[in-house]
Amino acid sequence: MRGHNKKSGNKGNILIVEDDFVTAFEFKLMLESEKYSVCSIVSTGEKAIMESLKHIPDAIIMDISLAGNLDGVETALKINRLKPIPILFLTGYGNSNLSARINEKCCFSFLTKPIIDSVEISNAIGKLLLVNSEKMELLSTNLNISRSRII
Repeated sequence: MRGHNKKSGNKGNILIVEDDFVTAFEFKLMLESEKYSVCSIVSTGEKAIMESLKHIPDAIIMDISLAGNLDGVETALKINRLKPIPILFLTGYGNSNLSARINEKCCFSFLTKPIIDSVEISNAIGKLLLVNSEKMELLSTNLNISRSRII
């Protein structure tokens, strides 16, 4: 993990993309209580793209509805074209329509709001990071196999 620091006990570095400041701050407190660090909180997709490139977080918590011109899905797709970062989408509406909009190359998961338990959000991020780590390892293995065939 990019932001992982065993000495400090940090589980990972998280970017929060949420246009409701109170909700974003609640997520920040929940994450910090579960030993994650929050690199930034932003309210628009445009700012999320800039902050994701600046901080390169281990994961992003992304609300579907955002202030600005981009929604959470559009923002996630743009970020993942630049840098593959796992994303935990937050929605109040379920995920049936949203899955179809998301590129399968993105590592993502969903949680339905309201989230009232820090363990719930921590477990969801932990699973997302694990799946992403396994996916990246598999890609690396496949790349090494392809290279060995060329040689």
